Amino acid sequence: MKISDQVQETAMSAEEIVSSRDTVLIAEDDPIFRRILQSCLQSWNYRVHACENGLDAWHALQQEHARKWRFWTG
Repeated sequence: MKISDQVQETAMSAEEIVSSRDTVLIAEDDPIFRRILQSCLQSWNYRVHACENGLDAWHALQQEHARKWRFWTG
């Protein structure tokens, strides 16, 4: 089997990746950039929880429903 065939077998489409409608938490103090990021993520079919700062994000993470969220850092 060729490597390209193996990659195709294991690759997931964008629709499969977000089919579970993962939630992304945004902590961004700039309201314009926060809205742009939120709009982009929503267009990719993510649920978005946007916060103005790290403290608000920390409080959001303490909520029961946040246990199902996925995390990325950057």
